[in-house]
Amino acid sequence: MRKTIIVHVEGFLAQSAAHRHHPTPLERAKTPHLDHLSQTGEMAQWQVPGEARPLRGALAMLALLGYETPKCYVGSGPFVAAGLEVKLEKHDVAFLCDLVTLRSQEGWGEGKKLGPQLIMDDPCAGGITDEEARELIDAINDQLVSENIQIYLGHGHEHLMVWAGMGTKIVSRNPAEAQRQSIEPFLPTGDGSQILRELMEASRVILSHHELNQERIADGGKPANCLWMWSPGKALDLLPVSERWPVTGVVFSSDNAVLGVGSTVGLHMVRVDTVKDTMSGLLNDLAPRCLKAVGKTDFAYVHIPVDRESRGSEEAMVGLWEHLDTHLIGPLQKDFLANGQHRLVVVGTPTLSTPAPPGASDAVGLSGYLLCDPQLGMNPQPGTGFYERELATRPVKDATKFFERLVRE
Repeated sequence: MRKTIIVHVEGFLAQSAAHRHHPTPLERAKTPHLDHLSQTGEMAQWQVPGEARPLRGALAMLALLGYETPKCYVGSGPFVAAGLEVKLEKHDVAFLCDLVTLRSQEGWGEGKKLGPQLIMDDPCAGGITDEEARELIDAINDQLVSENIQIYLGHGHEHLMVWAGMGTKIVSRNPAEAQRQSIEPFLPTGDGSQILRELMEASRVILSHHELNQERIADGGKPANCLWMWSPGKALDLLPVSERWPVTGVVFSSDNAVLGVGSTVGLHMVRVDTVKDTMSGLLNDLAPRCLKAVGKTDFAYVHIPVDRESRGSEEAMVGLWEHLDTHLIGPLQKDFLANGQHRLVVVGTPTLSTPAPPGASDAVGLSGYLLCDPQLGMNPQPGTGFYERELATRPVKDATKFFERLVRE
C-alpha cells in the first residue's frame, strides 16, 4: 500500500445543501488548497448497502476501513469501551452514558419521573468541562454503582456505562435527536428498558440536587441534570486490518468511539487532547504529527470533529474550513503529496444538528470523499470545488470497497 493519509472532517458538511437558498459555509470559505486538489482529484458520494444509519463517527470509520457495518456495528458502546481501554467480559453490555440537560415548563424541574413533561434542552449539558463531569460522575458512582453496574469517566458530556448480564434488546436513541422536543418518544424501550429508565431517573435525582449544578444555574449556565443511556452493544471480535491486508495504520482522534474502532481493528491510537488544544492549535499541530506517524506506518486516519463552539454558527464554520485548508490540507499537499507516490483522502460527513426539510431525500445527510492521487493522471477540471452541491452531482460508491481499492492500487 502506498502511503496514505485519510482526513475525516466530522460534522463539517451542511446537511441537505440542495434545499438551501444560499451558499453553505464550505462554498463561502476560501479554500484554495481543497479547490486545487478537487480539480485534479476524484470526488464521489458514498454509502453502505443496507445501512440506514447516518455514516458518521465510528460507523463511518468502520465502513471506510472495509467492514460491513450492518453486520458488525450494533452500537457505539463497545467502541467507547475500547477507546477508554475498558475490558468487556463476555456478558457485559456497554452503553454510551451522556450527561444531558432536561427542562420542564416550570424550569429545570427536579421531579424524578421521566416523561412527556420534560424537554431535551441540551444533549451536551451546556458544554460541561472534564473537571465538572468528573465531580458529577463521582457522585453518581458513590450512590448508584453496584456489582453489575459501573460508570467510567470519558470526556466532556460523553461517558460509559458497563452493565453485566444486561440484554442487548433495548432500543435507545441518540439524545441529540430529541433536542428541543419532548423526551417521551426517545426514551429506551424493549427488554430491560424499565430498569434502564429507573437508573436514569435515579441519576436525575442525584444530579438535580448536586451543588455543582446549583452553582451552574446560579451563574446562568445549564445544569447537567440527567444521565442518558444509549447505543448499547457487547464486545466485538473483528479481524484486524493487518490480517485482512498487509498494512499497518494509526488513528488520531479525540473521540473515544473512533479511537476504539482503531484499537478494535489493530491500529495504533493517538489521543488528541482537545481540552488543552484549541481547534486552531490542534489543526496547526496535526500536519507534522501525521507526517511523522505515516513515516513509520502505511496509513494514518485523522478524525477531526467540529468543535461545539463552531457548531450551529455559519460564520464560525467558514472560519473553521479556512483554517483547516491553510493549516492542515495545505501542508499535507506541500509536504506529503509532493512525493508523487503518496495519497491524501478528505472525507466529509454532515452534522446531526441541522434537520433536513420534510420529504428531503438526503435526510440522513450527504457524505463524500475527495481522493488526491498524483498517479490518477486526471485532466484538470477548472471551476470544480469540494463542496456539498458539487458532491451531490457525483456518483454514489460503496464505502466498504474503498479501503481495499487503496490497498491494491
